[in-house]
Amino acid sequence: MKQHTAEAIIPKRRQAEADLAQGLNSAQVCQRLAIRAQTFHRRRNQYGGLQADEAKCLKEREAENTRLKCLIAEFGMSC
Repeated sequence: MKQHTAEAIIPKRRQAEADLAQGLNSAQVCQRLAIRAQTFHRRRNQYGGLQADEAKCLKEREAENTRLKCLIAEFGMSC
């Protein structure tokens, strides 16, 4: 599975929104971007109105939260 950066996803998402505004349906947009419909809708929900720098901060926070959750699990603490 490829991991794309938020900086790479945001411009593609904007292009997809432009294509949708021009009248293409989501299947055509997915084909043009070479992604699955599931990926398109997930990214659309996740990166809705974010700018590239905001998306990068979001990813960093998610990674930090995951790291902290692992630390809590290691010590057997509950929330």
